Amino acid sequence: MSWLLILCLQFFLLISHVTISCSSQFLGHLNESSYLLQFKASFNTDITDTSCKLAHADVSTWQNGTDCCSWLGVTRDTISGHIIGLDLSCNGLQGMVHPNSSLFRISHLQTLNLAHNRLFPTQFSSQFGAFVNLTHLNLSDTGMRGEFSSDISHLSNLVSLDLSMNDDLKWTQDVTLKRLLQNATSLTDLVFYYTDMSFITPSSFLRSLISLLWLLLVLKELV
Repeated sequence: MSWLLILCLQFFLLISHVTISCSSQFLGHLNESSYLLQFKASFNTDITDTSCKLAHADVSTWQNGTDCCSWLGVTRDTISGHIIGLDLSCNGLQGMVHPNSSLFRISHLQTLNLAHNRLFPTQFSSQFGAFVNLTHLNLSDTGMRGEFSSDISHLSNLVSLDLSMNDDLKWTQDVTLKRLLQNATSLTDLVFYYTDMSFITPSSFLRSLISLLWLLLVLKELV
């Protein structure tokens, strides 16, 4: 009967491990939750001030003292507990993403979607290049402006990059785009229509597209 007792004990321990609370499991990463709350506090939110009709994650669920695993738009790694996904698209966020934003302290992000928010007059920050684990980045229709930083070429794990509908976002160096496409060897989705590519020469751009399997490109100024 001893083997049966041992089996029952192992089963009990397994169930206890599986049902452990999310808060306890991720206790070591509460600082990441704090960074999210700081990031949220840096914006005004007006969901009526957006033309986006897509479903959105309600950031009102982000409250201090609540279980961070119930926060909509947030994805955590089930093993490490680190925040690996953030989807705040179509949330009516209004404000700037500063270079010292707490967002850039969430270093394990793999997916980041800030599309269809009013983030102007945010300059495209070199800090985005620090998200070296990113596979999906969507900053479309955010009102970002300025020049692309060459640091974006550090995102070597990118699979999808959407920077479209930012009229004042400028590609000013052929080398930046070339390095991005050379380093991000898994990149298959590249969307940047209605960005300013007037400084990119068509010949150098076309030479850089060899690795892409799919491309949506409606250029505003490059003809």
